[in-house]
Amino acid sequence: MKAPMSAAEKARFDRPPQKLLDRLRPYHPKLHKGVKPEHARAFASVAASLKLVLLLRATNEASLPYMGLAGYTAKPIDCKPKTCDRNVTIGQQPVDCAGLVADPRIVGRQAYGSNKLKEALDTWQAFELSMHKRSLGHGVTVYERAERKGFYAVDIAPPDTLHRHHGCLLVSEQSPPSDFDPRKSHIRTWIGRHMSYVHGDYDLYGVIDGNAAAEAGDDKLLQVSVRNQPLLGQPHFITALSLKAQQALNAALGAELVKHGEQSAWQFKREADDVFVFFPNGETMVALAEAFKQPEREMAAWFEDLYRYVFKTAYAGRERISERALR
Repeated sequence: MKAPMSAAEKARFDRPPQKLLDRLRPYHPKLHKGVKPEHARAFASVAASLKLVLLLRATNEASLPYMGLAGYTAKPIDCKPKTCDRNVTIGQQPVDCAGLVADPRIVGRQAYGSNKLKEALDTWQAFELSMHKRSLGHGVTVYERAERKGFYAVDIAPPDTLHRHHGCLLVSEQSPPSDFDPRKSHIRTWIGRHMSYVHGDYDLYGVIDGNAAAEAGDDKLLQVSVRNQPLLGQPHFITALSLKAQQALNAALGAELVKHGEQSAWQFKREADDVFVFFPNGETMVALAEAFKQPEREMAAWFEDLYRYVFKTAYAGRERISERALR
């Protein structure tokens, strides 16, 4: 038998703690980066039409110009390495890697923001271990994908005015030619037809039923079921609303920029990114990482309590992280 709710807990449902709401700021496209303004309008439109609350992690601002361009694609779920923050110079040639996934051993420390190089190296190593890594000789390596045809490869063509993405990751849905080598002129033609450079995607943090409070009734809290539906060899946690939201968003965006289900269906992650919140009434807010003293420690618990007391939503069978956001 479920324990009765304390008076203090009931009060938090009836009137959410002001500390939760104070972290949200009105979205302003000139101030808050990490989503294109026209894409923010698309998210808002989908939230309104499907009566959802959509939460979106800010993506690398340098990735935004590549979105929707031919020859570029958003990160699939099996591509875990980090995007670069800055362009670099190798030799005396400029390399345009900002906003693109690159091999950190090639582009080096200068391509990443503060304290990000270690994470870039760790995620690259994990990526290599997750793929079928195959050497074709002469310094050429391909990374064959799980559960589907296709491969990844690093562009190792020497940087020059024609080859500005030296060290950046390419992906294809085809099998590699037997003589695949990005330095060969005829392979450059093949790459132009069958491969794309990889930029940051739009990473959903949450997909929430806008009618959760009404559906929860006397229990105060709508318990959402989650299932693991593996995708491209990766764990992929989704709810009943995940795929519906993803399909509607990609249609509204005009490109496949949302590649997988929402973060919170898996866990409330230790977070240090801004998160945009699109409400079904058309309002858009943003939770700024800078509003937290220690965002990586505080934001996960804050989001969990925001879901609980503001969105009236929890994930069935999951233990709470803490009540730090209420203290």
